[in-house]
Amino acid sequence: MVGISEIEDLLARKRALVNQSEICRENLKSELQNLALSIESLRKRVDKVRSIGPWLLLGLPVAAPLLRLFSKNRTKGQVEPGASGDAAAHAGIKGGLATALLALRLYRKYVPLARSLVTHLVSRYRKRAGDRRPAANI
Repeated sequence: MVGISEIEDLLARKRALVNQSEICRENLKSELQNLALSIESLRKRVDKVRSIGPWLLLGLPVAAPLLRLFSKNRTKGQVEPGASGDAAAHAGIKGGLATALLALRLYRKYVPLARSLVTHLVSRYRKRAGDRRPAANI
């Protein structure tokens, strides 16, 4: 009779292990689903950053001369104590004119690039939107 009780104990242990295995399998499935959702949200974030990237690349060359201009104005803009008010006013007009000319030069240089970039991004966005709605392509 000792053999029968050992077999029953082994069968009970086997059932417990099978139940534990099923529980672990379900936990693994749910963790894989959570991982898939996390990866999808990460992809969306990366797409957002990638869509901002061209704008940053466009903005850096425009911002660098402007920052340089403002930093030079702070150091040069100080009028000497013996200077007259007319000279300070003349320097202010001259600086404003230089700023306007710089802005015009930057505008002429970067507007074609900006237009082509915007056209490219808009066409790319429309293409993606068309891929998402296959029924609209019929």
